[in-house]
Amino acid sequence: MADDAALACVATNRDVSESPPSLFQDCRDVLHLSLFFDGTGNNWERDSATNSWSNVGRMFDAAIREKGKSIYPIYIAGVGTPYNGKAAS
Repeated sequence: MADDAALACVATNRDVSESPPSLFQDCRDVLHLSLFFDGTGNNWERDSATNSWSNVGRMFDAAIREKGKSIYPIYIAGVGTPYNGKAAS
């Protein structure tokens, strides 16, 4: 039982290929989605003009600057901000 748990941990922590994703993915590909849910009244796009981002906005900004390894950051603005109909990615 403990061996199965250890093997499961190893499988989830395997290295990700450095090659960029292709149009034809298979189930062996590993994708890392990072979802950034901002707080009430916070909007990364609106606050970009003054660089007055929340901590969540700063983490999203750092994530979009980091390229490679199939990492896909997605930002969701806080409640009470204008909705533009799309999630930033």
